[in-house]
Amino acid sequence: MTERIKFTCPGRIHASALPDFFTTSGKCTYCGSMEPEVFLRRVENGVEVTAVKETKTFFFVDGSKFCFHHLDTEQHDRLKKLYLDGKLKVKNKV
Repeated sequence: MTERIKFTCPGRIHASALPDFFTTSGKCTYCGSMEPEVFLRRVENGVEVTAVKETKTFFFVDGSKFCFHHLDTEQHDRLKKLYLDGKLKVKNKV
């Protein structure tokens, strides 16, 4: 069994005694976000994402939520490049 990487979810306002991690289904145990690499691969493969206007801090992809605060600097740069290259297909939530 692969050991899970433990972290503190960047979405936490208050510290927790228990660490957060991505579950075997790929969701953050605190906020429910999908893993950043999974999100980026889906975007790179042309999957359309839905922007949520109210917060502008997360997308929905195939019914799963992705929170931007899980992106590290390199991943943020990849997403920005996808956007600038016109490969980020976004529709607004109605």
